[in-house]
Amino acid sequence: SRFKYIYCEVKGVSAARNKAIANSNGKYILPVDADDRIGAAYLQKAVPVLEEKNNVKIVYCEAELFGHVSGKWNLPAYSLEKMLKQNIIFCSGVYRRTDFDHTKGYNEAFLQGFEDWDFWLNLLENGGDVYRINEVLFYYRIRKTSRNNSLDTEKQKAWRRMVYENHRQLYAKSLDISDVIFENYLNET
Repeated sequence: SRFKYIYCEVKGVSAARNKAIANSNGKYILPVDADDRIGAAYLQKAVPVLEEKNNVKIVYCEAELFGHVSGKWNLPAYSLEKMLKQNIIFCSGVYRRTDFDHTKGYNEAFLQGFEDWDFWLNLLENGGDVYRINEVLFYYRIRKTSRNNSLDTEKQKAWRRMVYENHRQLYAKSLDISDVIFENYLNET
């Protein structure tokens, strides 16, 4: 009785998440992909952070890989600058439904990845903090072939460009392009 099955035509991860959230009535959202796992204490540790810290928009944790590759997933500590350069929060962060309602939802144009990155930037567009629980409570399955690792360089560039275009103002106010150019130069030398 606690679960509800909602049929959704195959339109991608973003459409499925948007439909599920539209049909939800909970205070918090925790998206979990079908092949990943969360620790038993994840919500128990995440919800109090959101209850006590109104400025926090996303709570996530440390993560571990399993499947084709296993071991600790060494994601860098969160900063908005790092987040603008690449997604450093996996898809299963916890957030408030009310914060979701102030966004456009998951962008359904992202059919082959990057939808969670784009959504996190949506949540953070008007400010807010991110909190990482210093404990492994998320387990990300790595497959030999998957949607994410099958994207060619040109498709990745196109999706990155789309993330940038969707959040152009956030990039302009938060990231100094001369620093990015210099960092790119250092990485190539």
